[in-house]
Amino acid sequence: VQAIENCSNGFQTVLEINFDDAPEETYWELYSASDGSTPLYSGGQNGAYSGMSTLYIPFCLEDGDYVLSFFDSGFNGIEMGGSYQLYDTLGNEYACGGFFENSNITYFTTGQDSDLNELNLDITLDSWPEEVYWWILDQEGSPVITPGDYSPYANPYTGMSGTVSVYTCGLQSGTYTFEIYDDYGDGAGPVNLAINGVSVFYSDGNYAGYASATFTIP
Repeated sequence: VQAIENCSNGFQTVLEINFDDAPEETYWELYSASDGSTPLYSGGQNGAYSGMSTLYIPFCLEDGDYVLSFFDSGFNGIEMGGSYQLYDTLGNEYACGGFFENSNITYFTTGQDSDLNELNLDITLDSWPEEVYWWILDQEGSPVITPGDYSPYANPYTGMSGTVSVYTCGLQSGTYTFEIYDDYGDGAGPVNLAINGVSVFYSDGNYAGYASATFTIP
């Protein structure tokens, strides 16, 4: 990997990875869009990221079109608060994600900011985090983002405390519905969902057993 200090004739680019609780499952490859046979850069193969929490990988990209592919051998993406972002030092964002199954592929052009439709969700847990569950559904009612499988009184945040922050991007234009549940029916802590920096749902935690909001991304 070429250090960004030595990138006088290209775009100083950084891949930031915030791992979930199974970093050994995550790996990635970056190709030129004109040659998908051999990756220009790659990492994480064969469980190489085991034990890691956050990683910043700098490299230099020439002007052109590229493909970034992220993979998860556990077929559940970088869930439970994990994510990745690809950006350059000029402020252009090229790719990001976290919620996918076995792979997530992004095409981008250096020097051009991608339309990523960023999602930020902050959920403050109470003393019974195992009761909380949420998901985002598309217009047909199919889940597109979830924290994991639903299991009554044993949901994915079991054993956790404080505030859980979820970041991802890449939602396509369309209408979506955010739903949050509490198994006991007494709510939890405050919840805020923002799309591209604009709040589309807020609760102080008094949502009883269920609350929802529908929003549209142009």
